[in-house]
Amino acid sequence: MTTNSMKLQEKKLATAQKKLENAKKEYLETIETIQAFAEPRLVQSTSLIVRAAYSDRVAWMMAVMAKLAYIEFETSEEELFRLIFNLKSGGFELVSTFSKGSTQGFLAKNENMYVLSFRGTQPKRFEDINTDIRVYKSSLKEGKIHAGFHEAYQDVEDEIVKIFLNNEEWTWPLYVTGHSLGGALATIATQNLEHKIKSQIAACYTFGSPRVGNKQYERNIKAPFYRIVHSTDIVTLIPSIGYMHIGDPRYLTYSRPESDKFYLYRSIPTFRRFWEMLLAVIIPFNWPRWVMCHSIEEYERKLRIYAIQRNK
Repeated sequence: MTTNSMKLQEKKLATAQKKLENAKKEYLETIETIQAFAEPRLVQSTSLIVRAAYSDRVAWMMAVMAKLAYIEFETSEEELFRLIFNLKSGGFELVSTFSKGSTQGFLAKNENMYVLSFRGTQPKRFEDINTDIRVYKSSLKEGKIHAGFHEAYQDVEDEIVKIFLNNEEWTWPLYVTGHSLGGALATIATQNLEHKIKSQIAACYTFGSPRVGNKQYERNIKAPFYRIVHSTDIVTLIPSIGYMHIGDPRYLTYSRPESDKFYLYRSIPTFRRFWEMLLAVIIPFNWPRWVMCHSIEEYERKLRIYAIQRNK
């Protein structure tokens, strides 16, 4: 290779590197224009207490937190920055992240509370699929639970517990949340942390969560649980035999994407849900509704609209 050709290649490399740096700068600047907490007044007006009752504003905040857990912060510094900045847009500070096997999530805090959020199933990750399909039960003193979910939480249990035990100044209420698989992990984490940390857990909010344990396990839950279900979200129907849901339900009715014509029930309306599922089955080309209703984006969008309407 001649000297001239080497200089030409070095010049091309320098130009490419500059373009990469400019693209990275533009990417980070774009992140700063996106705010996950699009309604800061709902965050600021939220009253947070230990053993908290259901709140429309908190439900939306927890949906945002569950949505943020899908940011793949473990893959790059840019994605970690995206998580940090999105939390900052709601006045939250990132305390810690955890990632092992099929279990990812983060712990954040503001001046009023801690939030522990778990990531849901990612269909492209074999670890997540393997966790979901292991439906045989593990036996605990509290009852029997889904073995796959239990083992997934055990991967990060020590790490999470250590954070709280090593923080002597921690006195704020803890909220736990997650979507899909993340909702199942949030359920198990809430039950587990009840026995491991001194302060009480304020509440657990889950979105599109599958069933986790049997009747005995459900009876041993003490913390407030609120599970939000969106119409024909099929994940909320599994696993079936020997499993039951935990917590006080809220039901979001079906609506077309971007529509605000929906209602939030304070229980599961059996006939209404059966009718919505029947329509999803018999109407041609209506099957994508099963997937759309499981989307955390739709949960967050509808809960934001409802919280705004209720807090005008």
